[in-house]
Amino acid sequence: MQRTEKYFENDAFRKTAAGVILAAEADAKTGGGRIALDGTVFYPEGGGQPADRGTLTLADGTVLHVTDVHETNGIIWHTVDALPETAQPGAAVTGTIDWEWRFDKMQQHTGEHILSGILHSMFGAENVGFHIGSDAVRMDTNIPISAEGLKAAETAANRIIWENVPVNLKLFNKRIAAIEGANIIVLPEMFASGFTMKGKERVAPFYEAVYQCMQEWAREKDALIMGSTVYFEDEHYYNRLLVAFPDGKILHYDKKHLFTMGEEKEHFTAGNELLVFDYQGVRIAPFICYDLRFPVWSRNTCGYDLAVYVANWPEARRQPWQILLMARAIENQCYVIGVNRVGEDGVGLNYSGDSAVISPKGDVLVACEPFADEVKQVDIDLKALREFRVKFPVLEDRDEFTIED
Repeated sequence: MQRTEKYFENDAFRKTAAGVILAAEADAKTGGGRIALDGTVFYPEGGGQPADRGTLTLADGTVLHVTDVHETNGIIWHTVDALPETAQPGAAVTGTIDWEWRFDKMQQHTGEHILSGILHSMFGAENVGFHIGSDAVRMDTNIPISAEGLKAAETAANRIIWENVPVNLKLFNKRIAAIEGANIIVLPEMFASGFTMKGKERVAPFYEAVYQCMQEWAREKDALIMGSTVYFEDEHYYNRLLVAFPDGKILHYDKKHLFTMGEEKEHFTAGNELLVFDYQGVRIAPFICYDLRFPVWSRNTCGYDLAVYVANWPEARRQPWQILLMARAIENQCYVIGVNRVGEDGVGLNYSGDSAVISPKGDVLVACEPFADEVKQVDIDLKALREFRVKFPVLEDRDEFTIED
């Protein structure tokens, strides 16, 4: 029997492929069997990575569920839950992998290689075995490593993937694909890289990729997508928030207040223009992180209904983040969305997230669990907002002012 062509070796991101059955063997015990194909996108168990799962669809539309995949002498066998008479040698099939399962295992496997190399370089540890599970990877080393050593290795691993825009775009593509029914989707500050001062060499070259991804996400989800990245123009770098509309249009806002403590002023140029726009009857004003501390810049002088703050706001200052989101909502009589990252960055800073949506009265409508990587959805009530402004017209008594550069 001829060997199976391994399509995954040339394209690990290929999800489907047509093929021809080379052999089919029934399993009387299970009622299923196994099928060998002339070519496949299914990765067989091996090298520490579990086998792919997915489906084989016959020409008549019959769908067989692939539960396991193994390779023997160059032939890849697909274990299936049923083996109808039409699944005979020479029959055409279309194989489709469970991409969510595959991508998760790819990420785990890549992480294992990164950590293995770091542990060897830092402590001389040898990787003597590992297992990729449903939620985590177990890795065994030939020497014990202290908790402090493991923490240092974790920080080093995060530093490697922290500013990797292509990897992070794939991650966000997976997360956004799972969102249903949202009109507006908000991503953190510098979502594709993390808050970095190496934007020139690490992030800005991928601006077009970020731009195109956001356009595609907005079109596919029929939703407004917001998030910031690094942009280069006329010898200046900007922390630029992009607003992608479903019709392909993109607006932008450049961060006004650059974070001195993080040396942002040394690497970026500040913006000087507010952005207020309409989407589905909602007037929206986006801001970036440190802008939250400056109420004059956020002052609602143009009647926006929703202020959006995207951020990389460290855990050490989580209380000001929570309080200031409420303050901006109350003083501007508007809804406020604050979206912050979680986890540890490449310089060892921790982020608790604390993303939330605040009502015009300062009530927390929804909040993410601290330190949790999760997605939350909430509805905002424009009718209630406008009734509140009529009943309690605070904005009519606001001070007049002019911002000068």
